[in-house]
This record gives sequence, structure tokens and C-alpha cells, in this order.
Amino acid sequence: ILCLLLVGILGSMGMSGCATSSVFKSYTSQANEVIGKVQNGNFDAALTDLEKNTNGKDKILYLMERGRVAQLAHQTNTSMADFEKAIEEIRIQEDKAKISVGDTGATVGSIALNDNAIPYKGYGYEKVFVYQFQAMNYLAKGDLEGVGVEIRRANTQQEWEAELHHKELEKIEKAKVEQGDKKAY
Repeated sequence: ILCLLLVGILGSMGMSGCATSSVFKSYTSQANEVIGKVQNGNFDAALTDLEKNTNGKDKILYLMERGRVAQLAHQTNTSMADFEKAIEEIRIQEDKAKISVGDTGATVGSIALNDNAIPYKGYGYEKVFVYQFQAMNYLAKGDLEGVGVEIRRANTQQEWEAELHHKELEKIEKAKVEQGDKKAY
């Protein structure tokens, strides 16, 4: 059951084709080896494999994955540290007010090559999950105050993601209306 849970979590936390440490090798193919190690109970080897990519362009993904694997291995302190680093990286990205030259270059590169060139930024649900998993760490330590803080952070993130989604839908609706007006002329 633990192995099935891990496979499900790893899948939900980013086994998308755009996340990779290599432009030419998908994240899924890279993760299969780590998943095998976790299924065999070789958590330390899996953590070592994930560590190799925690400073690259896809560090958020690998930090989240490493945090979850450490959590499954009952290495709560390692898990907490990795999730906190992932949370900090997410905050840095969300605080950016404008698109950086590096992001623009990666996007242009993705058109020429593939979407693996785009640095991994995480999906909204993953950003909520990271707080929920961190709350589980605090629960494992018996720190109910810490659990409450992380649950509130998860709720705040979820509200933020819902607002972003709502704004995106409004933009789409506005574009549809404008397209309709142009067709009428």
C-alpha cells in the first residue's frame, strides 16, 4: 500500500513532460529509477538521486519529491527542510513582478526544442500539497501549532490559486467577447 501511495503522490506532484533536468530526457523516465528504489525500500538511494537536481532549474520539483520520499522514510527533519526550501523557491517565483530574461529564453527555447526547456514552476495543486505535507511533518513531531500554521498556509495558497484561476477565466471570457465584436464588423 505504501508503494502504491508513493507512486500516486509522485505522479500527482509533477510527472509532467515539462519537468526535467535534461532537455532531451523526460522527467518520467528519470523518475522511474527513483520510484523503483522507493518501492524496494531503498529510500537513502532515492534521496541521493533526487538530491542531484535540487539546485537545477527544476529544483522545486525535486525538492518536493525529495521531501515526500524523506517523509515516507520517516526522516521528518530532512522532509521538513526540503519542503521549506521548495516553499521558499515558490515564494521567490510568485514574488517576481515581471518575466525574467531567463524565463523568456527558456520559453523561446521550448518552441525550438520542446517544453522540457521551461524551468519547472509547479502547479497550483502542488503548491497546496507542499503545505499539507509539511503539516503532516509537524503532526509526526507532535507540534499541533505547526500543523495549524501549515494548514492555514495551505488554505491561503488554495485561495490564491482559485483567484488566479478566476482571473484567467475572466481574461478568456473578455477575449471571447472582443473576438465576437470584431467578427460583427
